[in-house]
Amino acid sequence: MVQKQLRECLEANNGSPLLAIVDEAHHAAAPTYQPIFDAHHALAALFLTATPNRTDELPLGIDQISYSITYRQLADRRVIVLPQFEEFRVPNFDWSPESVDALAEDIVERAASEFTKVLVLAPRVDRVVEFYNVLRDKIGARDDHPLTIDDVGYIHGSGNSHDVAPEHFLATFREKPRAIYVSAQLLLEGFDDPTINAVVISYPSQSLVKLMQAAGRCVRYSPEKRAAFVVQARSEALEYYFDQRWLYQEISDRFRPELLDITYASTTDLREKVAAVLQTHNVDDQLQEHVIQNLDSVAAGQTCRLLFTGLPYFGEVANFPADARWTAFLETEANSTEFRWIFNDFCARGTEAADPIEFLRAYGRKFSFGPAYDVSATWRRYSDVLTAIHNAAQELKGAGASSADGVSRPYGANGATTWLRYITFRYDPVIDPELAAFLADCYNVDPITARYIAERGAFGGCVKLLLPGGGYEAHLLVKGEDAIFREQIGSVRASVLAARSDERFAVFAASVASLRGLPAIPRYVIDRLDQFINDEPRLLFLFERTSR
Repeated sequence: MVQKQLRECLEANNGSPLLAIVDEAHHAAAPTYQPIFDAHHALAALFLTATPNRTDELPLGIDQISYSITYRQLADRRVIVLPQFEEFRVPNFDWSPESVDALAEDIVERAASEFTKVLVLAPRVDRVVEFYNVLRDKIGARDDHPLTIDDVGYIHGSGNSHDVAPEHFLATFREKPRAIYVSAQLLLEGFDDPTINAVVISYPSQSLVKLMQAAGRCVRYSPEKRAAFVVQARSEALEYYFDQRWLYQEISDRFRPELLDITYASTTDLREKVAAVLQTHNVDDQLQEHVIQNLDSVAAGQTCRLLFTGLPYFGEVANFPADARWTAFLETEANSTEFRWIFNDFCARGTEAADPIEFLRAYGRKFSFGPAYDVSATWRRYSDVLTAIHNAAQELKGAGASSADGVSRPYGANGATTWLRYITFRYDPVIDPELAAFLADCYNVDPITARYIAERGAFGGCVKLLLPGGGYEAHLLVKGEDAIFREQIGSVRASVLAARSDERFAVFAASVASLRGLPAIPRYVIDRLDQFINDEPRLLFLFERTSR
């Protein structure tokens, strides 16, 4: 751990670090971590977090996520236990003596059965102690409870119920098979007790990051854990985020779009998969054709997205997945800034405050589009998007849709809306594992991989060149040129090794100058043939060695 000495470590003269690992990376834009971004040498950084949003909603300073996974996927893989979300059984909890007593009674009762180890989070230090005292009195008054008063404790920044060092307190309670902790926000980060199976959040909060961190205390895997519980005054936002991945620097999640991710291996594969989802969403034929045509602007290796926006549906709820009709908006690198600006600003203003027509007129002037009602017209497509956002807002409020079909849509309480579905298509080519490993440290791995897949069989090998300052640049060798390039390496190597040490620079320069260029690779690769002479096995990859 080098948190306070990070800058000194990066500037040390005894060798520059190659990798910095940042845990709880939603703090990564803080000054503490700024030296990582300011490093003058090639420094790789791995940022890890379960909540990739800062509490002040400012960006982290990270361009994109390399890997993400949802809580539900982790539960499917048995890494975590997906919790049950409950609201307080105590109505109108207001921290009055009566409501505190009722909530404490409920916790004590359930701590004798399904709650094995409970973390109760209170809003302030005085509330921590207050709630601890009520719990302790109730446990002490019962002879038949599996907990004793020694199994109830509190901890906050100024002290704890055992009057010992914080680490000793936490170690004591970590060893207990059943217990109740009461804390403020001290235990939200960096604390790990997998045996906790219930978290009670005794206060409303608008900070999704803190709520997710709190809920995360009870989901960690433990061999004896069979269920987990999150009890909160309002838990609907948490349940949505346990089902969906995080939207990081993408569209707003205020009205809870359903999120799906699809990978593609080539531009042909992308077109086929986009066409398939357009068909399954019953998108208008003319609009389908428009979307497919616009895929021409998506280069292999790029990410694109489809926002499906729902249309009114009057059929049976059970038939909604197959029969519902949608419109589709293709988001590419060319229009992403415009699309996200319009989508996110409309969500931020609130659908009741923002007049869609005036809103579109203002943004039409900004982005140069005007009223047009053809199904593929920009104005029409944004109108569909804003209408769907409005209907999603009504659905979340419990009012159904803006039309009479609200009861026909299979909206599940606290889940994603039935009006917005955001599908991300990410490039994930299927190539030989050895080639993937060879290209892993090249900055241009995606376009090289895409070209290799698109023209599979046209290439005989691949080379990579060490760049000044670190990292590599890759180039494909068309069939035939791989053998020529290898012969050139051997020829120059023989000339150089036959020369005296004081003549090798001159011999190398003369030998390289006499070589003919190869159409597939830039001349500067041949000019740096010394790299391949010294390290040919690591810098030259021949496809014949992996062919079957």
